[in-house]
Amino acid sequence: MKIETKINNISSHAKERKVKISDNSLQDRVSLGSGKDITASYYPQDPSVTEPILTKISGNNITPGPDNERIDTDGDVKPKGDGNFIYSPEEAEFINVHLFVTADKTIKTAEKSLGKKIPWSFGREKIIIHPDKGVMANAFYNKKDGTLNFFHFKNKKTGEIIHTGKSFETGSHETNHALLDGMKPKFIGWNIETEALHEAFSDIRTMLACFREDKNCELFLKETGGNFRKENLISSIGEQFGQNAMGKPFIRSAINSYTYSNPYLLPQMQQEDELTGEAHVFGQLFLGAVYDIMDKVFHQYISEGMGQKEALMKMSDLCDKLLLKGIELCPPSEATYKDLAKGMVKADQLEEKGKYKHILKDVFEKRWILFEDKDNLQELRGSKFINPSSRESICDFIYRNRELTGISEDIPLKIEKAEKNKDGSNLIDLTFTQEVTLSGNDYGIFDGAIVEITGGVNIMSDSNGEVCSLSSRYIDRDNMENTKNRLKNLIKEGRIKFIDPSVKKLEEKDLFDINGRPYAGYTVYEDGKMKLVPSTVIQ
Repeated sequence: MKIETKINNISSHAKERKVKISDNSLQDRVSLGSGKDITASYYPQDPSVTEPILTKISGNNITPGPDNERIDTDGDVKPKGDGNFIYSPEEAEFINVHLFVTADKTIKTAEKSLGKKIPWSFGREKIIIHPDKGVMANAFYNKKDGTLNFFHFKNKKTGEIIHTGKSFETGSHETNHALLDGMKPKFIGWNIETEALHEAFSDIRTMLACFREDKNCELFLKETGGNFRKENLISSIGEQFGQNAMGKPFIRSAINSYTYSNPYLLPQMQQEDELTGEAHVFGQLFLGAVYDIMDKVFHQYISEGMGQKEALMKMSDLCDKLLLKGIELCPPSEATYKDLAKGMVKADQLEEKGKYKHILKDVFEKRWILFEDKDNLQELRGSKFINPSSRESICDFIYRNRELTGISEDIPLKIEKAEKNKDGSNLIDLTFTQEVTLSGNDYGIFDGAIVEITGGVNIMSDSNGEVCSLSSRYIDRDNMENTKNRLKNLIKEGRIKFIDPSVKKLEEKDLFDINGRPYAGYTVYEDGKMKLVPSTVIQ
């Protein structure tokens, strides 16, 4: 969620909401671990376009909060006497239940599409949800403490209190940030395009999740008749927030005609109906591309004789799988739209035997994201086989193919991830870092500070050890200059926070400026040297 309003009371970050319920006949014994499904109420979309509905959630490992094995919701909300979490939006307990259901659905659909568990990047089994931390027109994921944070604010004209945590779109968007961070922790850095990719991914998965709910499909078809070009409840993102915080019908739209331009050469602020390098705006380019893909896949299913609702749901499952598996095949850092587009094409080849290649390529070419139809595996030197359990074998393969990877033997590589999939294939992410010193008056008090840029390689091998996908991001002069120029601009705009070396512990409120906008980065000290690190707050 993108903040748009000035906040005067940033100290409200420290206020944590605890919901307590009076005596409940089930108490904590519905741990609720009976294994039976439990009925819960939630908004399946934005509160301004749908009413709450009932849905089923697994009763396994549910405890008051509600909590389960992946989610820890701040509070102590228990089921009602009938064993179900059915509350109305007017009841204080509703927001906890709604956010739990939203996060649970978002997590489980992602893991179903990938066929495996997605670990959190912050080292715990559970992500913490704060349903209402205080007054702010915002919501965000904080990597540092592994939390999803939601707030409330007042519409200045109507006086209505808006809870950002009551929107499925907002809750799912922030959960998707956490999931992507779990898949690719090094995506959080200084790269403008990778930052925008984070936003696009979170919006796309939220949009796809909405098509998995019958009620949303019915409303979509009623509004559009199956014509994706008509504005609708799913293509329009953040209606309630847009109307109450910005005076706009929504905050972003998947219906657009943006084509790729280098984001470093674009204006970096938000501008009405114009593509800029600001992450949420630039993210709409890839969001629009995938929406176009959804449109074409849906109509292909219709042409095959499928009913409209079934086609929407099947389209959602397919696009979610291609998106997530495309992410897996991206470089572990500094990923671009081209990387993800190529990853989705490769995922289609590996998972669907290239059935949707023509759709993917047509859309990505029209959006100026992807033009090449070149498989770099044809240029591999020597054996195409690796031993996924041998670091020596993996590194030898990378160094032998340095013309493709850009990585020579003098660059030390760190294995970030080595996973074996159910089908016997292996995914490996390797990274390296390069320090860049900021030097000159343009950097002000940060002159002499160090920043790190991360490069790396992603390799996928089949069950026999044959490499079937290779993507890399090496660090060249352009990467370094782009990073330095971006930091010059961020420093000029006051977006880098200086933290005095005497400060022992960084508080969440220190990550925001006086207007409630998160800093883009802040200072730490290592071996007596100032270092700039990216913010852990993602909106």
